[in-house]
Amino acid sequence: MAAIFCSFLENKGRTSLYFYDFKVEQSQALTLPFKPDIKPRFSADSQSFLVSDGDYLYRYDLNGQIKGKAVNTKARYGIETSQGDILFSNSNDAIWVKHHDTGAEELLVQDINLAHHYTWLYVAENAFHEGRIYYYKVRLGDYRISYYDLETQRHFDLIALPERAYSRSSGLTYIPNERWLVYTAYLLPDIEIKRLPAEFIP
Repeated sequence: MAAIFCSFLENKGRTSLYFYDFKVEQSQALTLPFKPDIKPRFSADSQSFLVSDGDYLYRYDLNGQIKGKAVNTKARYGIETSQGDILFSNSNDAIWVKHHDTGAEELLVQDINLAHHYTWLYVAENAFHEGRIYYYKVRLGDYRISYYDLETQRHFDLIALPERAYSRSSGLTYIPNERWLVYTAYLLPDIEIKRLPAEFIP
């Protein structure tokens, strides 16, 4: 099992991206010609990764060789599903999809009000739903964790939180075996432990 370190070392205009392999307990540095624009992501088969230079999303293999643009539309963050579709975003108000079978790129979710262009998480179809996108939502001082149901094409709010209750720059994580949605919270004395209703968790 490998993990991407989202910290980079710059040297003369080039950037080293670090992988860590938990099996052999060693790190590996790959050199990129640009500073990645936050949060590279492994491909669905873990044999390559997606990373943006701030304008476009590229695919690289694990030897650091570029495989070309992952999508043609400008994108700053993207993930690949197990089917091979690529979900991606370039702004805080829309998520797009590139279909693996046709190569067509189309708008998937609009008016989503993301806290950041990368603060969203795709959870595939399972026994509890047909697929969801969880995200941090910010609108006029209203801070929420919400999700978009891919089947009904509707938005649902999970929980409303005070402004400093969670880190809007940190991502969301889903733990399938426990059906847990995990987020990074700030340590503030006036924030209580919150319980998310089971029907809203995959």
